Amino acid sequence: MSRLNRFTRKTSKFSFEELKDDDVDFCLNLIKKVIVGPVLLKGLNIFTLVGKSKGKIVGLITGLVPQSPQVSIIPRIFFLHPVDGQFARKGLTVMLLNEFIKEVKIRLPNAGFIDVIVNPRNITYVALYSLNGFVINGFVQGPSGSPNQVFLRARLKE
Repeated sequence: MSRLNRFTRKTSKFSFEELKDDDVDFCLNLIKKVIVGPVLLKGLNIFTLVGKSKGKIVGLITGLVPQSPQVSIIPRIFFLHPVDGQFARKGLTVMLLNEFIKEVKIRLPNAGFIDVIVNPRNITYVALYSLNGFVINGFVQGPSGSPNQVFLRARLKE
């Protein structure tokens, strides 16, 4: 099995796997409903993990994960999204986050941190990350017409 499609994990409610080429368009259509602007789901140093229930994609998380441990870029989460609130209430969002972080640790065993940037108006996600080991690392006030940003960081090494 290739390195890019070797990842699959299951829980009693969900299975998790790396995004397959056949599912990219479906995921892009999901994202277009909630985000403005470009989002990379596949490509050099991009890792996207999907959560499935009964074989159907019900959530995803994507981010920057350098392909080589020698790269000094800090891994970063770009986007985390459950398709429906019912799946979030069953713990999907936290499970996606945890599975993503597990894979980052496998791929980059020497990485010390993982970052995420969140709009401070999205208190659900600020709280989600804060309750799961991320601490506020900075804040940027966006220029006129642009959103403000909260920078959060989690330690990967114990």
